[in-house]
Amino acid sequence: MAEYAVSTAVRKLTTWLIEEAVLLKGVSEEVQHLRDTLSWMQGFLEDADAVQERSERFQAWMSQIREVAFEAEVAIETYISNTAARSSWRKVLKPIHLFKIRRKIEKIQARMEHISKQKESFGITSINNQEGGEALISTNERLRWWRQPSPNMQEDDLVDLVEDTKALITQLSTMGRSRCVVSIVGMGGLGKTTLAKKLYNHPQLGNQFACRSFVYVSQEYKRREILQKIIEDVNCPHDRGDLEKLKEETMVEMLHVFLKDRRYLVILDDIWKKEVWDGLKAAFPSGEMGSKVMVTTRFRDVAVYADPRSIPYEPRMLTEHESLELFLKKALPGVDDIPSNLQKLGREMVVKCGGLPLAVVVLGGLLSTKMKTTVEWERVLQNISWHLISAQDQVSAILALSYIDMPIHLKSCFLHLGIFPEDSSIEKMYLIRLWVAEGFLPQQGEEIEEGVAENCLNQLLDRCMIPGGNANISWQR
Repeated sequence: MAEYAVSTAVRKLTTWLIEEAVLLKGVSEEVQHLRDTLSWMQGFLEDADAVQERSERFQAWMSQIREVAFEAEVAIETYISNTAARSSWRKVLKPIHLFKIRRKIEKIQARMEHISKQKESFGITSINNQEGGEALISTNERLRWWRQPSPNMQEDDLVDLVEDTKALITQLSTMGRSRCVVSIVGMGGLGKTTLAKKLYNHPQLGNQFACRSFVYVSQEYKRREILQKIIEDVNCPHDRGDLEKLKEETMVEMLHVFLKDRRYLVILDDIWKKEVWDGLKAAFPSGEMGSKVMVTTRFRDVAVYADPRSIPYEPRMLTEHESLELFLKKALPGVDDIPSNLQKLGREMVVKCGGLPLAVVVLGGLLSTKMKTTVEWERVLQNISWHLISAQDQVSAILALSYIDMPIHLKSCFLHLGIFPEDSSIEKMYLIRLWVAEGFLPQQGEEIEEGVAENCLNQLLDRCMIPGGNANISWQR
């Protein structure tokens, strides 16, 4: 995580330039120059996590930046420590320490200049260049394709989800006078989109709504495209050529007028920001009694913002039995008599997925391409971590979005959880104190560090990155 290493070094160098001005006398200009160069690198790397898997050379280049940032931090910290040491030799040794740190800074600066030149030599001109942009577009297009609802969705592709389906059908069937927003909230890969698709195609709801629309929103929110999709789905009268020329506000008004006398269901899949709801809500009038908008999101605060009166619904993780059922449907489609030895191996594999539906589906899809033998399945089981990393294009693309969206300090807090054993229950106050001690929390006005740490923890909980109760959080890797 190069950008965190650089931001930490920049913050510490800035603090030392202010608080240790006396000790840095004679070398402060060099330290400031070092800080400024690292600040430039920090700005370049701000969004690097979004594209760092693009090539091995890019990852190697980022690794060099991380190393030089740590080297700068350690060098200055060591110099301050040596200079501040109380000793009768202090005055004699200070010129020596000063000479050494100047030489060290010169070497670090030379290395940073070399790394900067390598960026252009290796063709790494910008993380937002055309190649990166095309990669991001390609990823979003794949996500959009995966999420499209099919009117012919096969129930064999799903576990029953009976409790979740029943609870949400009850909410969608209520006959309130005002338009209601029903929200499904949870971490990426939990099955929110799958559940929403199932509800969209459910026969019990099919005849309850005069018109329906299912539209994928995503991080790359494009208001015009979303409005166009809804207009087409609900059969709002329009001329295709004219629609392309209409202003967005005119399209919002068109939908509002068309829907106000109809009972409608609009599903907005994968909303990331409150601003998205602000830009679309005017299109959804109260309409006929029972009109609904359904929202799926990873952020609890977004769900509450869309409709404070509605309690967000949070699907649970799959049980081991449900995971095995889904896995076998994907790994051995159409096979009723499954050998007991493969069932046993399948059960051991799905435990590694932690009840996350998307991971189970991807692993099952992988096994469907393998020979249906004990030897082949045992080989996959022995290399389960590698297979889940290399074969889960969907898993990595979808889950990585939540991580990429986090600010640097939240990424640091989230990655810090990796020091705890798998399936740990961690006391919140203990974790907050650890984060304060690590020193990677941003200063927020006059708020004390424990308050800042608690706010970071609450943000991770609201983003559904970690599950937790009142006193403890659960950590699964």
